[in-house]
Amino acid sequence: MTAQPNRSSLITVILLPLLLCLNAHAEGSPGAADDGQTVSSKQLPPIVELSFGRSQLFAELTGSKLNDVGPGGLVPTSSVLFLGEWLMAPKWGLLAAFNLPLTTQRTVQADGTVFEERVAPSYVAGIRYSLLSFDLRPRAILDIQGTLLVGRTFNSDEGDFFFPLSGLRLHLARPNGPGMYAGVTWAFQKETLALLYGISRRF
Repeated sequence: MTAQPNRSSLITVILLPLLLCLNAHAEGSPGAADDGQTVSSKQLPPIVELSFGRSQLFAELTGSKLNDVGPGGLVPTSSVLFLGEWLMAPKWGLLAAFNLPLTTQRTVQADGTVFEERVAPSYVAGIRYSLLSFDLRPRAILDIQGTLLVGRTFNSDEGDFFFPLSGLRLHLARPNGPGMYAGVTWAFQKETLALLYGISRRF
């Protein structure tokens, strides 16, 4: 059981320096040195965004479990999240994601024993829409984005199934460079809440 927290911590340690390196590269690029460059750059707009992040999953989070989250109750499942997005229009995108859990879903019983349950990997695909956009000239754009997705588990102990999913996230990015995001999703049929964050890069 000790290997899983170590792997989760290692990914976090790698994630933060990578974000700093991406920002440092963007700041040192010729485009960033041009004082006259704004978010309406003459460069060709990016068409693809790739993201890597982390998520905390609260599986089967029914109303009766809402008061039991945390110590003495439900313990979230840590996972890694890979996203790819086709930026097909200024406000629209086609999004696909793969979620790989790193730990089990653990529930602390009333007698102090811990019940562990394996969480299956899943993938989702659907549309993303920018509900609100804020032009932070001259370097970045802040979006409040909503998603409507359809997902499917695989290699689940209880059998694989499809499920609808919706989400909301804050997305901060340079027009032609690195970015970061944080948000929340809800899988309806799985009754799973996910808190997610990560870094991205547009190409």
